[in-house]
Amino acid sequence: LAQVVEQRIRACGVGTFLDLRVVPPGVPLDDFLLAATRVANEMVVIATPNVFTSNYVPFEIASFAAQGKPIVPLLYGVSYEQFRDAFRLVHNPTGLLIECLDRYIEYVCQRARCAIRRTIEDAM
Repeated sequence: LAQVVEQRIRACGVGTFLDLRVVPPGVPLDDFLLAATRVANEMVVIATPNVFTSNYVPFEIASFAAQGKPIVPLLYGVSYEQFRDAFRLVHNPTGLLIECLDRYIEYVCQRARCAIRRTIEDAM
């Protein structure tokens, strides 16, 4: 599921970081994740029941939250309240049900198109 979401976001022209694609097997994720959280503007979390036992997701979420960056949980088998309470999030108003993925991807694509338009206008 994470790979599908990442591919669809990349298709909009938006850069992504997916540890499965970037980090070689057996290499500790800590340095990669820290660098990714510094340069990324937004974090999409595939919020399944496995998210609560992950070794790295809490680190990523804490890093994004500390920087005041948006965290978008795509809820798949967990409630937003479970996600919010487990990670003590106070700044995120809501999560997205996985059924709303198409709408979210369109929103990401629209933001990317606007950013490109602004860049072109600024260059003129």
